[in-house]
Amino acid sequence: MAPQEKLRKRISELISRRKNVDCEEIEWVLKQLNAVGRRTKHTVMYKIPECKSPLMLNEHNNGRDHLPSYCVDDFRDRMSELGLYAPDENETNEDD
Repeated sequence: MAPQEKLRKRISELISRRKNVDCEEIEWVLKQLNAVGRRTKHTVMYKIPECKSPLMLNEHNNGRDHLPSYCVDDFRDRMSELGLYAPDENETNEDD
């Protein structure tokens, strides 16, 4: 498993650019957390240890390589649940 501080920095960096994140980048974090994924045609559903609900990554985004921003928002919520991400007080969330 990656050191906690490195993992936290990577999570924050991904969340900060929520409209420009590839699936592989989030999958790297999930691998460090020992998440188990199940792939369908355009989606991957991950069960993350110690999380109440699974994380869904929708890879079908109208021909773009990046994940839809709502997938990154769900990732943010799961990482907050684990205590690996805490938003800054001054942080603003981009509108779609």
